[in-house]
Amino acid sequence: MPRIDAPGYLHHVVARGIEGREIFKTKADQRLFLDRMGNLSQATGTPVCSFALMPNHIHLLLRRGRSPVSTFMQRLLTGHAVFFNNKYERSGHLFQNRYKAIICDSDAYLLQLVVYINLNPVRGGVVESLSDLKKYEFASHGYLLGARRLDWLDSKTVLVNFAEKEGHAREAYSQFIERAMDSMDGFGLNGGGLRRSIKGSGDQKERHSSDERKLGAAVFVKEIVRRANDGAPDVRPARAFDQVLEAIKRDFSVSEEELFGRTRIKKAVNARNRFAYLLSRQAGMTGSEIARRLSKGRSAVSKMIQKGELL
Repeated sequence: MPRIDAPGYLHHVVARGIEGREIFKTKADQRLFLDRMGNLSQATGTPVCSFALMPNHIHLLLRRGRSPVSTFMQRLLTGHAVFFNNKYERSGHLFQNRYKAIICDSDAYLLQLVVYINLNPVRGGVVESLSDLKKYEFASHGYLLGARRLDWLDSKTVLVNFAEKEGHAREAYSQFIERAMDSMDGFGLNGGGLRRSIKGSGDQKERHSSDERKLGAAVFVKEIVRRANDGAPDVRPARAFDQVLEAIKRDFSVSEEELFGRTRIKKAVNARNRFAYLLSRQAGMTGSEIARRLSKGRSAVSKMIQKGELL
């Protein structure tokens, strides 16, 4: 089926080597892949929230930005395939079929996806423990904990779900993944969109609506299906965010640095509060989504929306 590419939504992307073969032979191959991914993330405006590079496959958690996910992935995989074939004097396809992209309900599944992706090296036997995973440079776990640094990794989207202060958020994330590690055998991603999540269900209507391209609760899946059936992917959230941003900068005479920074100047504080309110009321964004985009906690965003309404 054709992929679903919806601006603003999370996409869990998996690409595998053809016939299960290696797509990386050395750490240098993996480092070059990371460099290419970081450059493309910035060039295409595609935030990367988590990743895991395995010897014969990759897992990525992307948020669709200003460019289609397909543009990002084609450039990423084609660039790596050309490099790999030239270096190892081979020809033909490197990756198996098309990459798999699953559009995900971020409110319900962001944290599960982050854990699922980051524990891949443990499940696959690449590393033996969480301690080793923290040192593993080819998964985002160590970067989320602050043990390593990648300027282009969108760690805020993940950490803001745990706490507002970065240190507290990293500690909470560490505890969260430790609990997931303890129950890893039973850990899975279930939702109204995955066929396996309704396996054996007697609800024929729900069975019919299942789709491996989507991961989320039934309401989320039906909304994505509706948008897909209506024609082109819904670009309203991305456009509305940009439109509200420009209006706030103009009306309050603030820069993006002031708006997204920590300055307590009154006009900047008022601009942030009004921004949150308009994103909620006009752009139709959820509190969780606004919190991630503004790198704030849910409770802080709720207060901002209330204050913004008074303005």
